[in-house]
Amino acid sequence: FLANVELDIGDQAPGSLQVKGTLSAPVIFRGFGDERWKGIDFGAQAQDSELSGLHLSHVRENGGSTISTHQDSRLTLRIEDSILDEGDQDALVVRGSVRLALQNTTIKRHQGRARDLRNASELVAPMEGCVLEQNNESIHINNGATLTANPVRARLQGRTLGMLGSTLQIRNNGSDAIVFEQNVLVHTDVTVHNLGVPIDIKGSLFV
Repeated sequence: FLANVELDIGDQAPGSLQVKGTLSAPVIFRGFGDERWKGIDFGAQAQDSELSGLHLSHVRENGGSTISTHQDSRLTLRIEDSILDEGDQDALVVRGSVRLALQNTTIKRHQGRARDLRNASELVAPMEGCVLEQNNESIHINNGATLTANPVRARLQGRTLGMLGSTLQIRNNGSDAIVFEQNVLVHTDVTVHNLGVPIDIKGSLFV
């Protein structure tokens, strides 16, 4: 991709993106030469998409996130066996009513957050086999988004938090904490185990 180019899916008309690579034979999306492009944006009319075996890199500052969804997006987005490498902002910003499945994927070397889940978005797979490393921050949950977090089960602004896979690795980021930006309600039947990283609650915790 040339500098400042953004790949828009479902912006002006319904559309989806299907990437069918593998870890050993990936589909590569990157800037042309040393150019830095603007990444992938799923618009309000984006339909269910699957990114398998995708190696995506060199996304520039002010171009948005490496992969993002629109606040009016309603789709299932599956990302697996992929690498999101080297971006000047957040790696993955999910807004709208999006069901995100993230498996066996490495997110690294981003100046922002590895993953930012917002609004009514929901993580529907437990991030098994994922690695988050060398990003500025790891995971942020805010505005009623739904996170899967095994073995943590909690609620964020009335929405259920699910599970984080036991094989998820969060390491060597500027902050490895899982951050809850808004008020958090924890069910009375919750047992919180050691996830190996701190949970940073910015607001109030209700138990």
